[in-house]
Amino acid sequence: VEHLYENRTPNCAYAVPRSLVTRLGQTWDESLVVLEDWDHLLRVASLAGVVSRPVVTGLIRSWRNAETS
Repeated sequence: VEHLYENRTPNCAYAVPRSLVTRLGQTWDESLVVLEDWDHLLRVASLAGVVSRPVVTGLIRSWRNAETS
């Protein structure tokens, strides 16, 4: 329920069934060049459900004192 108010899932940390994209046309908004498509996450979660796994599914590197990661 918290996801309805605040996006806490990194874009690299979730996977969706391919059929949601190919058959149902659930694509992401390609006009968002630097932002995550939270609407896409909510749509596919409502169609496919959500399963949590206790494993790392994505890594984000962040360097101190650097402009890029």
